Amino acid sequence: HLIRVDIEPRLAAHLSAGQSILDAGAGALVTDVDDQIVHINPIMQRLLDSIRQAARLDASDSELLNSLGLLRPLAEVSDVQVRKIRCDSIGRVINLSISPIISSNGDKTGLSCVYQDITLLESIESSMEEFFRELEASHDLLKQREVELFKALTVAEGASQARSEFLANMSHELRTPMNGIVGLAELLSRTKLSSRQRDYVDKFKSSSRSLSTIINDVLDFSRMDE
Repeated sequence: HLIRVDIEPRLAAHLSAGQSILDAGAGALVTDVDDQIVHINPIMQRLLDSIRQAARLDASDSELLNSLGLLRPLAEVSDVQVRKIRCDSIGRVINLSISPIISSNGDKTGLSCVYQDITLLESIESSMEEFFRELEASHDLLKQREVELFKALTVAEGASQARSEFLANMSHELRTPMNGIVGLAELLSRTKLSSRQRDYVDKFKSSSRSLSTIINDVLDFSRMDE
């Protein structure tokens, strides 16, 4: 959900820009057998004016197009050609479609050229590619963190298991001899003893029971967070 909130506005902006490109239409012109422009539509004229301004050239339409490689001689065109031309000198990317105009007797009488400035579209595509590369990198990072977390969890579980085994061993190693000491003290107290010996045995019994209680409490407390 967090990723969706970040993506949707960016996609909406790209789609809106793309639609504006489509709505702008395409420029078109027609050349004759002598490679002279004989017809040009208003969209193409506006495109030429903007290119001329960007190139800072005081040239005719034909000269301007030829200098940027956007116009082909009729002799070099035998069928439909579609090209994407990067005009680095003016920072534009133009999509060009050229097709020969064939007369009824099969002769080439000129060219029909359709132009579309796709600079913004190229920028959008580049931006989208970068965006999805970043998204993929974030996904890879997330997967890496997931692997690291799994490893850390495995280590923690192993440590917890080792701790449980240690406490079980300690419980046995401490309680068994302690219970033996308490039992032997009890048996010793039931034998015939002098008053001084009985005093020693009673103190021994009391101390061993106290120590046994402390050991039990410590071991029980250590298991509380398991």
